Amino acid sequence: MNFSDIPQFPRANYSVDVSWAYLEEHIATAMEGERPLNLDPDFQRGHVWTTEQQQAYVEYILHGGEVSNTLYFNAPHWKDIEHGPYEIVDGKQRLEAARKFLRNELPAFGRLCKEFSGRLSMTGPSFKWSVLSLSRRSELLHFYLSINTRGTPHSEQEIERVSVMYLQQLLTDVKLARKSLCAIERELLQELLKHGELRPQEFEIKHAYKHLNQLVVKELITQRPLGKHEYAYRLTPFGSKVLER
Repeated sequence: MNFSDIPQFPRANYSVDVSWAYLEEHIATAMEGERPLNLDPDFQRGHVWTTEQQQAYVEYILHGGEVSNTLYFNAPHWKDIEHGPYEIVDGKQRLEAARKFLRNELPAFGRLCKEFSGRLSMTGPSFKWSVLSLSRRSELLHFYLSINTRGTPHSEQEIERVSVMYLQQLLTDVKLARKSLCAIERELLQELLKHGELRPQEFEIKHAYKHLNQLVVKELITQRPLGKHEYAYRLTPFGSKVLER
């Protein structure tokens, strides 16, 4: 196995450092935009961190901690603000802990935010606000399942709930892909019939589909969430499969 064979996590299309001093302003602007930010998408769990966990995280960041300060969001077609949802994917618990501290609802080091002297600076605590641009919901759910082992562990019920959503979305993707391939098959048959030197036999269609898969589907899509929930999604010339391994 080569290092190049290891599937890579998607990279953010856009990243910006958001200081806690301007966090609420940044969120308010995002929520009022043409594509409003959703901080509670249906695949997310509720606010499950205890007060002690929230307090410990805020104090860690105020100490200058930088690990786990990246928040992931997803916005399909990021450059086109009129298309697709804009929603948080990873960091909901951390974001809520910071917001509670900034709203004076959570103390740190025994004090509320308003009880500290001075002000939070631009170079002080911050989040790295990273926006992915995953166009398919199945990709989004796969990414969510792959990173859900941080913080408070997800329960089996939570994992199962999102896994079912993921499989349902894959089945939808398969149906859409099959529709596209059927349309391509019709066009291919017409081309084969138009050129008298080619015969529209099954062997030739399969051979043509081999190349069409490279051009249209490009490659077999393999989705591999962490843990025991591993699924393979495969498109073939004359059918589709969703396999659990």
